[in-house]
Amino acid sequence: MNTVTLKNTISWWEKKRIAFNFFVGITGVIAVLAFIPHTFGMEDAIGIVLWGIMANILYSAGILLEVANQYYLKGKLNIFQFRLFFFVAGTFTYMLVTWAYTGIYYDPFFFVM
Repeated sequence: MNTVTLKNTISWWEKKRIAFNFFVGITGVIAVLAFIPHTFGMEDAIGIVLWGIMANILYSAGILLEVANQYYLKGKLNIFQFRLFFFVAGTFTYMLVTWAYTGIYYDPFFFVM
């Protein structure tokens, strides 16, 4: 594996992490404000922090996917060409999951019509 490629991969993804956290965080804030009951406890705050940590762990899958492609497959899949797609699709999906999970957490009948 080429160290320049590794550095470029990590650098590209880490520069986008701020945007990912911003969009997912704003979605979470809006969702909490939309669904929040009258009480907001310490458990809720801890859950939000854990949700953010998990979001960043899953975000790192993009880096790991590219590194695995470079190391094990010698770059045969050219995954770097799909970086932007993976970033946008992953961010949007996590925003939807954040919204839906918050709705389900505060209103168990969120999806029932």
